Amino acid sequence: MDNINNQQLKVLRKFVEALEKNPEEGDELIRNKCDANGEVTYLDLSDNNLSGSIPTEIGQLKALTILYLNNNNLSGSIPTEIGQLKALKELFLSGNQLSGSIPPEIGQLKALKELSLSGNQLSGSIPQEIGQLKGLKKLSLSDNQLSGSIPQEIGQLKALTKLYLYYNHFSGSIPTEIGQLKALTNLGLSNNQLSGSIPSEIGQLKDLEVLFLNNNNLSGSIPPEIGQLKDLTDLDLSRNQLSDSIPTEIGQLKALTLLRLSYNQLSGSIPTEIGQLKALTLLRLSYNQLSGSIPTEIGELKALKYLILSNNQLSDSIPTEIGQLKALTLLRLSYNQLSGSIPTEIGQLKALTLLRLSYNQLSGSIPTEIG
Repeated sequence: MDNINNQQLKVLRKFVEALEKNPEEGDELIRNKCDANGEVTYLDLSDNNLSGSIPTEIGQLKALTILYLNNNNLSGSIPTEIGQLKALKELFLSGNQLSGSIPPEIGQLKALKELSLSGNQLSGSIPQEIGQLKGLKKLSLSDNQLSGSIPQEIGQLKALTKLYLYYNHFSGSIPTEIGQLKALTNLGLSNNQLSGSIPSEIGQLKDLEVLFLNNNNLSGSIPPEIGQLKDLTDLDLSRNQLSDSIPTEIGQLKALTLLRLSYNQLSGSIPTEIGQLKALTLLRLSYNQLSGSIPTEIGELKALKYLILSNNQLSDSIPTEIGQLKALTLLRLSYNQLSGSIPTEIGQLKALTLLRLSYNQLSGSIPTEIG
């Protein structure tokens, strides 16, 4: 700590005073890196028991490039002076009890690459100034009490690879400008109050691997453009008000391992193209209005572990091809209109631990192969 100049040491002491530590122990918590002039460039006080508010003097640490205050008990608002840290590249304030709104001054942090404010009690809307952070790669505002609409300016963050806004109170539609985020790999907008349709522009996010839009009030059909997301591994659109049929283009998502479309108002038949999803381990289509027969192509999903088609209007017999799903551990087909006998091929599912066929119109005897 000898290489820190006195003014900056006073600022750092503001943090230490919040700890029930003696000065020597407090100094051990200030793990920092300084430049040749004794200016603090790196400050990590994460995962401690810091309390109180973030001191306004933080704005005096002009050379700061890294600031980690995450996972403490800090409260109060984010000081507007944080906008003075023009060299800041990473700002982690997540896992605290911070309240109030996100200061628009945050838009002055033009060098910022990562911003994490998740797991606080922040309220109000996302400031439009967020669109000024052109170099931002990761933005996490999840698990707060933020409200209002997602600003169109979010589309200006062309370098963004991860956007997490889940567990808030955002309303309105998903802005079409989100399709401009061509570098995006992870998009999490779940557990909000978003409404309107899923914009077709989402199909422009060719690098997208994870798409979570579940637990909202989204309506309309699933856009066929979703089939353009060739790198997608995890798709969750469950617990919305989506209607119409499952687009056949879903079969183009060859990298998909998890597909959740349950608790919607989807109708029509399960597309045969679902059999092209060879990497799929979980298929959850329950609590919809799907009808017709279970496609025989379902037997091509050799990696499938969980198949949940319950609470629909599926009819006809259970396809014998279901016996080809050797990795299957859970099979739920209950609350449908399935008829005919239980196929003996179900006995080939040696990994199966849970089987539910109740509330159908199945007939005949229980095959001995099941035992």
